[in-house]
Amino acid sequence: MLGATGGEHLVHFRDHGNIFIKVGSVTGSNNIGLGTQQVTLGAGIPVHRHLQMDESFYVLEGSGIFTLNDAQHTFEKGATIFIPRNSWHGFANPDHELLLLWVVSPTGLDGLFRETC
Repeated sequence: MLGATGGEHLVHFRDHGNIFIKVGSVTGSNNIGLGTQQVTLGAGIPVHRHLQMDESFYVLEGSGIFTLNDAQHTFEKGATIFIPRNSWHGFANPDHELLLLWVVSPTGLDGLFRETC
């Protein structure tokens, strides 16, 4: 059981947003990683892909444009986004800060955050 600011706290290198890793390899899970990511106003998440991980997001706060492969989709608070492994994806948030709940399977995103924050 973790509170809102519980877990491993990191600060993103690019936009200085807060990342909280709640579940991952360090906490004993090899199959799922879970946490929150604050994406500051206008920072977005550049288009990228994960070769080995399926990824899901639940939008806790904010809105913007999500890109999956070559298709763009608008999203708002309460949206659920699923990204199959090896799919190109990214977020644009020109008007609102985002707070995202992320879930990946298997773990690995937590390690990427540790390396880059």
